Amino acid sequence: MRQELQALRDQHRSLLGTAKGQEELARQAASEAKLRAEELRLLRTETEQLRGNNLEMKRKTQVELESLQEQLRVRKEKQYQLLEKAQSAEDAKRKADDAVGALEDRIKAMAAKIVELETELQVESRSKAAQEDANKQLITEEGNVRQQAMLLTKRLETAEGERLRLEAEARDAGEQLREMAQRVF
Repeated sequence: MRQELQALRDQHRSLLGTAKGQEELARQAASEAKLRAEELRLLRTETEQLRGNNLEMKRKTQVELESLQEQLRVRKEKQYQLLEKAQSAEDAKRKADDAVGALEDRIKAMAAKIVELETELQVESRSKAAQEDANKQLITEEGNVRQQAMLLTKRLETAEGERLRLEAEARDAGEQLREMAQRVF
């Protein structure tokens, strides 16, 4: 009986040790469960924050996208306007070139007329001294033609300056269009 009692005591001690170990494991498991529950709560909170942030970022992205689309539309409109301006500048340049050509033809005709008038004046002055009145009229006409030639020359220079200005504007508009096209692309 003593041996059985001793065996029972040993078994009891062993069971108490095992029970203490199990209690310790249970405490650790409970503490780990609390930590995991806290981590889970924190993760859920963080997940909710991330979802909120994600929704906010989606809203911001949508707003930015709409803004960028509006900017693109405005830039396209500006590009079309610049293309129209370039086209009108090119048309104006062509018209100015045509006007310059016509003025050059008139100047050539007037220069030929001046040469002709000078020749007639010399012939008339040699042959007819009596026609001084007619010669004075021719001289006056010659002065008018020269003034007209000078005026036409000034107009030609003005037209040439205008043509150069239009070409420069057309180049500037072309460069702006290229820059805008590069930005758009």
